[in-house]
Amino acid sequence: MSAVPQSFSVAEALLGSMLHDRPHARWSAGPDGRTGGDQIAWRSLTGQTAESWASEGWLGALQADDRGMAERRWAEALRAGAPMALECRVAMAAGGWRWMQCHAAPVIGPDGAITAWAGLAIDVHERVRTTTALRESEERYRLTMESARDYAILLLDTEGVIQRWSPGAEAVFGWKAGEIEGRHFAATFTPEDRAAGAVEKELAGAARDGVTPDIRWHLRADGRRTFIEGSTRALRDEHGVLQGFLKIGQDMTERRRVRQALQESEERFRLFGEASTDVLWIRDAGSLQWVYLSPAFERVFGAALAQGLRSETIPNWVDFILPEDREEALAAIERVSDGQTVSSRYRFRRQSDGEVRWLTSHDFPIPDAQGRTRWIGGIAHDFTDEKAIADRLQVLLAELQHRTRNLIGVIRAIATRTAADATSLQAFTQSFTARLDALGRVNGLLSRLEDGDRVSFDELLRAEFAAHGVADENGLGDQVTLKGRRGIRLRSATIQTFGLALHELTTNAVKYGALSTPDGHVEVTWRLIVAGDGAQRLRVEWRETGVPGALVSTRKGYGRELIERALPYQLAAETHYELGPDGVRCTITAPVSSTYAAGT
Repeated sequence: MSAVPQSFSVAEALLGSMLHDRPHARWSAGPDGRTGGDQIAWRSLTGQTAESWASEGWLGALQADDRGMAERRWAEALRAGAPMALECRVAMAAGGWRWMQCHAAPVIGPDGAITAWAGLAIDVHERVRTTTALRESEERYRLTMESARDYAILLLDTEGVIQRWSPGAEAVFGWKAGEIEGRHFAATFTPEDRAAGAVEKELAGAARDGVTPDIRWHLRADGRRTFIEGSTRALRDEHGVLQGFLKIGQDMTERRRVRQALQESEERFRLFGEASTDVLWIRDAGSLQWVYLSPAFERVFGAALAQGLRSETIPNWVDFILPEDREEALAAIERVSDGQTVSSRYRFRRQSDGEVRWLTSHDFPIPDAQGRTRWIGGIAHDFTDEKAIADRLQVLLAELQHRTRNLIGVIRAIATRTAADATSLQAFTQSFTARLDALGRVNGLLSRLEDGDRVSFDELLRAEFAAHGVADENGLGDQVTLKGRRGIRLRSATIQTFGLALHELTTNAVKYGALSTPDGHVEVTWRLIVAGDGAQRLRVEWRETGVPGALVSTRKGYGRELIERALPYQLAAETHYELGPDGVRCTITAPVSSTYAAGT
């Protein structure tokens, strides 16, 4: 190896003084680049063996991945006789690899020829690692910016001017990066928020607190609005100096619409459940625990809603149901859990008053998106009142059929008896019509009855006198006196026959008796008596006065036959009919309704 000139030694000494605090190593080689002697300092730093140094030179200490590149660069420098600089990983005697900045420069002699090569390796490991980390961080940032299409990511300077605009921001707001970068981010705010100072407040809040929420409507490039949920974060350097802001937001417009629609749907369901008079319920199909129970539970079952929800297991719920109906209720739940739609009826005891009520429940499976029964639901309706009405209608229908048969029989009997007594068709028509009218009045009274009501005797009597025009609806008339207790109810089955009897008595009085002459008078009295069997009976006394003897008829017509024969037979009544010197005296003792009202 050629001797190194004195000037090189001076330069080397100067360089060494500059690098005394940085890991470095020096080496030298002949003009052909081959080593000329053992480089102790180089090998002490790199751990390279003497054999490796002798055969490979400084390249022998490089990592294999970097050696090919270094060999090419070194060969180019030797051919060109020009300096070389590169960064590569060099082995360390202590183990591992470190990044070194390797320099090689030719030493030029007085004649301009290369007399030697001087090499220097400076440790730049921390700088390279920092630079690499920064580059990787920037790459990650770039990938994040490009891939986060659902998020708008903005980099702002300290004044709020947009420096970086991500592809996600373009998708959310509609501006391309070239159209919006360099503009103030206030362009994305709605006019009302800008006027309210929201832009300044957002930056000030982020600068003060480090981060501030950004949840509001924003403006798109096309003028439409989009709802953003995100935040703005202050960016500071290692000294805490504000460098700018990072704004990240997600377009929540559609999600917000769906969420709002869901909230509105839930609110409608809540109002629907609260308004329903029926019990709406939902159970988990597996555990059978309540998922939903409407407020109508309190009214129907007479128990607090919280108590019902606590009774979330089937055994607790069954406690409400009468023991004899529990099997049917449990079977219905089991069938619904198997995917069937079931309607069932059972009785339960209302806890608030202990009353037994009837419930009809329409139960159905509720499948999930895969068609599996996830829940079971039902609508439970207290139909006790409807059942009572239906039962009453059945009774009324049976009674109507019975009364119709009786009425036809009565009309047939009236027609037969009237025809037997009539002397002409005209006489038959008059008598038959009058008797049918009386029968119609009786049935008119019956048709106006409320449930459980009965026709009272005084109603029947006043109606008959009013129909003949001898008294008003209250039973007041110059030739009529009515004395008796009001409101004594008659049995429904006796009304028609009793009404016909009163009609015959009144008709005969008008035609032949006390009401056929101005001086005549009819007095009717009635009262309740106790019969020999202890039952109460109605005692009616009909008494006519002021009838001239010449008018008193001994003829035994239909009316008398009805009283003396039909009433005892059909009503189990006791009757007495007598034609006195001044008119008719008739006594009737008949059963009354067991629910007669106490009247005056």
